[in-house]
Amino acid sequence: MPGFTAWYGAQYDTARTYRAGETVGEGWNKFPLHPAGAASLLNPSSTRWITVPPVVRAGDEVSITLVPFSDNQPGHTGMGYYGEKRDTFTGAYEIDQNGATVAAGDPTASGHGAREFTTKVTLTPDRATARLVLDATRTGPMYTQSTRSHTEWTWTSTHQQGSTLPDAFVCAPRRPGVPPDRSCAVEPLLTLGYDVQGMSFAGGVGNGAQGVDVTVGHLQQSTASPITGASLRYSTDDGKTWLDATTTSTGDGTFHAAFDASAPDYHGAYLSLRTTATDSAGSRIDETLVDAYRLGGEQ
Repeated sequence: MPGFTAWYGAQYDTARTYRAGETVGEGWNKFPLHPAGAASLLNPSSTRWITVPPVVRAGDEVSITLVPFSDNQPGHTGMGYYGEKRDTFTGAYEIDQNGATVAAGDPTASGHGAREFTTKVTLTPDRATARLVLDATRTGPMYTQSTRSHTEWTWTSTHQQGSTLPDAFVCAPRRPGVPPDRSCAVEPLLTLGYDVQGMSFAGGVGNGAQGVDVTVGHLQQSTASPITGASLRYSTDDGKTWLDATTTSTGDGTFHAAFDASAPDYHGAYLSLRTTATDSAGSRIDETLVDAYRLGGEQ
């Protein structure tokens, strides 16, 4: 619809199955927002809705599709680097292999239409440590929380041959007249999901005791090794100084972070988060979310 801008800052959803009489909840745009990729919520053998996994490897070519400013509901992806002309988007990415830079650039180079960060890179066939760094920042009248993210993924990658995805997935977006390609493997990148306790619909939490539940997982259809740990730090001054939260494992890759934080005055403040998680295979994720959610003030 020409001139209609209400979808800026919104979330996309994937196909879902609902049962008669079922009551479900959706966490639309629940802060904090951060990079995420597509996920399938259907049976892996279903072809009703085809999903391209966020990071796949075929031979020595790695294909990446991630969307900044996504919420924490499985299946949701955000608007990425896309918005109105009055908004400002900046970003950067870097891909390393064994510490050497293989590719780097600006994911916003195509302008305000770059919803996804999408790229391909060729790695050497040897087993190696791969690292992906993605930065995203957006400013504008609609954006006051989760305005900046810095995420680093580290994992072990090697030549892939003979792997096949289930029917619900394909290695690349479908093209008319071209058979679907499923000859690839999903790379074992870690994922994070956040659930801030006591958050209002406006994305705020009162002063005092704070609780953040963090779920650590892997990309769908990747080889998932046991999660070995997670930690969370927080900042009330836009990331200038950081304090440790008390983080405890609650089982199955979930962790509870507890800390006390208050805004310096009645105007409120913004609280930033820095999370690190690891698994037994050497995969790691480090994520910093500046102004992740509102603290104190008017909720």
